[in-house]
Amino acid sequence: MMQSIKDLLKRVENWPEQDQQELAEVIRDIEARRTGAYHATPEELQAIDEALGQMAPGEVENDPRFLRRIDKARRSLRAGRGVRLEDV
Repeated sequence: MMQSIKDLLKRVENWPEQDQQELAEVIRDIEARRTGAYHATPEELQAIDEALGQMAPGEVENDPRFLRRIDKARRSLRAGRGVRLEDV
C-alpha cells in the first residue's frame, strides 16, 4: 500500500463518523467498479426490502421499465462491467 494512503487512513480515524461513512461509500463504489460486484450496506438492503414490501405481487417483474433495466444490467455483467444498485 502506498505510504500516502496509510497516512491518510491514520487521519481518517479522527474524522467525524458521517465523513467516515462517506469515505466508505466511495471506497465501496471503487471496489464495485474493480470487481464488478456491489455489496449493499445493511441500510441499503433494508430500504430495498421496505420498497419491495410496498409493492403488489407481479407489479415489478412485469413492468417494462424494470425489465429493460434488468436486461441492461445483465449485459453489463456479461461484459465484465459492474452494475450500480441505483441503475437497476
